[in-house]
Parts: sequence; C-alpha cells; structure tokens
Amino acid sequence: MRPINDGARRNMLCHNTRDELFRLLDALLNETISEEQFRRLEAILLAEAEARQIFRRYLTLHHQLRTLAKSWAEEKLVKLAEGPNPEVPPVSPSGQMGQGILYGFLIAIGLALLAGALWFRHIRAETPCPPTTFSESISHAPLVCDSPGSCRLSDKMASRPSEAQPTK
Repeated sequence: MRPINDGARRNMLCHNTRDELFRLLDALLNETISEEQFRRLEAILLAEAEARQIFRRYLTLHHQLRTLAKSWAEEKLVKLAEGPNPEVPPVSPSGQMGQGILYGFLIAIGLALLAGALWFRHIRAETPCPPTTFSESISHAPLVCDSPGSCRLSDKMASRPSEAQPTK
C-alpha cells in the first residue's frame, strides 16, 4: 500500500471553506455580493490554490451555460419570427397513429360487448318465465274467477281423490 501524501492532504479545502466558497461565488455571479463578502472571497482565493482552481472551473461552467442559453434563446426567437413553414404539413409519427388505431379498436370492442350484454338482458326480460310449480297443497286448491281478468285461489281446499269420502 502507498502511504497517504500529507502534502496533498494539506492542500484540500475543508468542508466549511468549500461551502462558503460556493455561496460567495453564487453571490458574485448573481451580482448580490456585498463588499465584506467580496473581501472574504479574495482572501480565500489568495490563500488556497484549490479555491482558485474551483473558481476558474465555476466561472468557465457559468460562461458555457450562459452562452448555451443565449444561443438557444436566439434560435427560438428566429423560429418564432419566421413563423410556421406552410410548405411542410405537420406529420404525426407513425407510432402515435398506430396507438390511436389500437385504442379506437379496443374501445369499439368494449362498446360491442356492452351492447351485446344489454341486448341479451333485454331479450331475457321479454321472454316469459316457465310456469311456476306450486306445492301440492296449493296445486289442488280450486281456482275461482270472478271475471275474465281476475282469478284467485279459493280459501277452501278441494279434496283429493284419495281423500274422498267413501260412498255407501
């Protein structure tokens, strides 16, 4: 194993100084840095080589991001100024069209199944039920019809042939 180089360890910024450096750099680039903060930033940069390296990288990254955002914004403004291109109609990707057809087909199948279920239910409702079988005691009760539309079972039970009284 190699021993840890103490010289490299001494050159590393401590966690608190690194956090303070980033806060000061943010304030500098956002143009909200006070004079006292600016003096503290100068002191850190003069004392620490790693802080100067972070400062250069941070400024380079900030410049690159600003340049990229500016060119992107200019490109968008040019496209807006030109307006839509009337020669080329907007074409939907084939994948989206295929998905639309698939979803439409699935919805049509679902509606067909629902319509079939409702139709079957309607047909069953119109189909008369088979006559209900009554128990033996009710089936021998006499049916009394007062008028052609109103019939009822009589309270008196008709005697069954097996229960008929013997003749003398």
